Order: sequence, then C-alpha cells, then structure tokens
Amino acid sequence: MKFLQIILAFSPSFLHVFIRRVFLKQQIEKNVKLKFGTLIISKKLYIGNQSKIGPFTYIKGQDTSIGEHSSILPLVLVSSRINQIGNYVTIKSLSVIRSDFRESSKFSIGDHSMVFPFCWIDTGKGVEIGSQSGIGGHTLIFTHGVWANYLKGGPISYGSVKIGNNVWLPWRVFIMPGVEIGDNVIVGANSLINKSIESNSLVAGSPAKKIKPLEEDISLEEKNIRIIEILEAYSELKLENGDSIKKINPTTIQVNDIVITTQITEIKSKSDLLLSMSKFDHDIKCGSIVIDDSVYHKSELSVPEHQKFINFLRGYGVRLYKH
Repeated sequence: MKFLQIILAFSPSFLHVFIRRVFLKQQIEKNVKLKFGTLIISKKLYIGNQSKIGPFTYIKGQDTSIGEHSSILPLVLVSSRINQIGNYVTIKSLSVIRSDFRESSKFSIGDHSMVFPFCWIDTGKGVEIGSQSGIGGHTLIFTHGVWANYLKGGPISYGSVKIGNNVWLPWRVFIMPGVEIGDNVIVGANSLINKSIESNSLVAGSPAKKIKPLEEDISLEEKNIRIIEILEAYSELKLENGDSIKKINPTTIQVNDIVITTQITEIKSKSDLLLSMSKFDHDIKCGSIVIDDSVYHKSELSVPEHQKFINFLRGYGVRLYKH
C-alpha cells in the first residue's frame, strides 16, 4: 500500500484521482486536482468539488475529509487521526498541523477559514477552528506543554484548543493548551493566549488581556455608509489606473462599460450585501449575495472587472467565494 501511495504521489493528477476512486474506493468529487508530489495516506478519504492539494503536500489520517473549493498549498503537512477541513478553506505553504495518532488527535477547521504560512499546530488533544476565522502566519498552537521531569516536580499541561467563528489571530500569536476563544474575537499581534477568551472581545499582550468589547454587528445605516466608502475608494483606485469612471449615484459607478451597484439590505432579518454588475446598455448581469456571513457569487457574465472588484473587497475583509 505504501508503495502504491508513492506511485500515486508522482502520477498525473487525473490518474491519481482515477486510481483513488476506482481501486481505493475513496470519494473524490469532480474537478479535484492532486498536484505532483502530493502524498495522502488515509483509510477514509473524501475530497469535495474543485479542491486542490499540493504539490509536495503530505496528508495522513485515519479519517480525512476536505470540503469543496478548498486549497492546501505546497509543502504543507497535515497529520492527525481525524482531519476535517471545511468548504472554501485555505491552508498556506509551510504550515505544520500534526500529532501522534492518539485517540484524541483531531484537527477541524470550518468553512471560509484560512491558515497562513509558517504555522505550527499541535493537534494531540484536538484543535477545533470555526468558520470565517484567520490563523495568521507564525502562529503556534499547542495542546500539550511538558519538558521537565514530572517525577521531579516538573509542570505538565494538556488540553484541547477551541477557536470560534469570525476570529482573527494576526501573525505570531502563541496559544497554550486548554484555551477556548469565543466567537467574534480579535487578538493583537505577538500575543500570548494562556487563558480562555470570551466572545466579542479585543485582546492583546503577553499574556493577553481584554482591551475592549467588540460589537456583534453594526447598524444597517452604518453598513451602507461603509459600502459607499468602499465604492469611493475603488473609484479613486481606478482613476489612478487610467480607467474611465462615472458616478451614477452614491451606490452605483460605471467603470469603462461595466456598471457596479452595491446595496446593504435586510433579507430574512439579516443585513446582507447585494452586488450586481452589468455591461452598460445590456441586460446580462452578474449577481452576488452574502448569506449568514458566508459570501457566495454567481456569474452570468464573465468580465475581468467583476473579479477585480471582488479582489478589492477582500482588502476590507469582505470575502466572496464562487458557488
């Protein structure tokens, strides 16, 4: 079996996927790309539509699940007894997520979350990361702390780590065993987290302390003010690039022959971003919608300006994902 895995690692992507589907009876969905040098060893394996892994990435587990539209970039190591990776997740290069295969060894990360480069995540007692969360580069997460001899009085600590939804850990954050971080939390760079953090908090320091509470949400009026600010900034950028800009109203601009309209509105008691884009004097449109803090977009018209504006929104933390 190990010899077969090595052969697979150096096979073309289509052959790699075919052998896993037909001979290993593993569930690999459509348009999955397993790049050159990628080694996956798992008794149970599921990879969702449009996901990409590698090249030269190593994944090991007894039960491994990778959702749709997820990317595990080159030179990543993921090795836990259970690996659960959600939809639209990105794990960037040179990250190590691993532990021995003990019963408690588990790594899970929710939809639309990202692990940035050079992270080290020890999963021996279990690490759970929620949705829409970012784990900044050089972050260190440990579920064990032991070196000095316990029989000679040395301290030891073991405990799972749980990180909630919509959490941002900037670069160089250190998280100790047994810590739980609630939802909607921002941590200052270079912080040491040695105690659990309640939801809706801004914390920083070594050890980290609460700086102030964070609002769970802002008003519909404030959201509309902010989307107008974003549209103004985009107009200024396009002007600097020499594009033709026409402001039709505060929420609508025309960039060359593309009309962009944005609006924050209440849909099913939630504040959602509606984005439409069309060619001037044409009826064909591109539509985008935010639902429950997860962003999707459907394109009926393929124009470069569409993706450029979506990329610009990411600079404001508004992440749109194709669905």
